[in-house]
Amino acid sequence: MKTALNSWATSETCRFTELDGITDADVVVTWQSRSVDKGARFGSTESILAQVVKGEVGSPTRIVLNSALQWNLGEPDNKPEVSATKPRFPELPNPHLHSVIVHEMGHVLGLGHVSKSGSVMRPLQGNEALNPSSSDLAGVHSLYGNNQPASTSDLMISCRDLKGELHLAAPILRALAPKNSVAAYVVDFDGDQKEEILLVQSAASTDPGSGLLLLTFDERSLLKKTLGPLSGLMDGCAALAIGRTSSGDAVLAQSLDGEKYHALVFKAGRLPAIPWSVGVTWESLKGGGGDRDGDGILDSPIIGIEQLGNIDIDGDGIFEVISRGTD
Repeated sequence: MKTALNSWATSETCRFTELDGITDADVVVTWQSRSVDKGARFGSTESILAQVVKGEVGSPTRIVLNSALQWNLGEPDNKPEVSATKPRFPELPNPHLHSVIVHEMGHVLGLGHVSKSGSVMRPLQGNEALNPSSSDLAGVHSLYGNNQPASTSDLMISCRDLKGELHLAAPILRALAPKNSVAAYVVDFDGDQKEEILLVQSAASTDPGSGLLLLTFDERSLLKKTLGPLSGLMDGCAALAIGRTSSGDAVLAQSLDGEKYHALVFKAGRLPAIPWSVGVTWESLKGGGGDRDGDGILDSPIIGIEQLGNIDIDGDGIFEVISRGTD
């Protein structure tokens, strides 16, 4: 247990101290049977190994393990990853405690499921990756920060002081936007005056898991949620236009032959995205384009929107600046 928790402590961001009781604990690891109605819900199969249960304000978060299973409590080993099969969560009678604790602690720290090979956050039960991968640690650093300088794969959100000098306003977003393979745009998909960051993977990317990703932030300019990735939906090398329908849905469009276009519609500015269809009218907000009569012919050429630049991430009317780091 301690070894599993300490695997996250190498991220220079967090550390864990074992306590004698739960009064002052932030995280509690416990066991629960399927017959218990409160707390975690494991259902009637062996496919759900553990769950994270958030407590009320002032109460610890609980990692709840399914006590109905035969757990492997031995030393971690390097078994190959389980490939995706149906059903999505095959029954595993001997789950390894170490890998499950590492995975669930990733959720406690704020990470969601990913599909990247080698990540401890893959959703497929039985994946026995032993330690957080570089991408897992980059996710934690993006949430909590660390002391390393920004590289060209990182994005910085900065604010200006009274002298006009830039200072970091939030933790550096790590490894999300390699300079020559991922484009980064400032958008306001949901029209709430709080701008988001849209990442679009180009053909030069060697990481097929990135795709199209939308980053949202809270009022403190801290990363709140990532929506996606959606792989292969847009061409990261082609010019983009951002628009909005009469009902307030966001439109992301690219030209096909100068007049016709391909577009995605984001209901209320959120996922899931659906392909644009004839009859859906929209007006351009950035980058040209628009289709006011919904006939599939652009009102004007798509000239594209600029990458990076000014962003009002918290909706206060004062611009922050988003930029890449340097090697």
